[in-house]
Amino acid sequence: MLEVDRESRSARVQAGVLGPELEAQLRAHGLTLRHFPQSFQFSSLGGWIATRAGGHYATQYTHIDDFVQGTRTVTPAGTIETRRLPGSGAGPHPTAW
Repeated sequence: MLEVDRESRSARVQAGVLGPELEAQLRAHGLTLRHFPQSFQFSSLGGWIATRAGGHYATQYTHIDDFVQGTRTVTPAGTIETRRLPGSGAGPHPTAW
């Protein structure tokens, strides 16, 4: 975990963290991601984002996209960084197609 903003209840997290470790790191700050796909124990945050994983045990928000504000991806061709946008119920989502 790179940083936690308790006021906005958001965190910057590296993609390789596995589900249980991510929840443990968040719990230390009184937070939870509340995203529990069936592969939770064996899969990583980056894998969830890459596959648009759904939380099988979720009761409201089911896909990881509902929780991601932005991403930064480093590739051989360069870095791709999306704008960091908070969740909002005000009209269409700014990154929707």
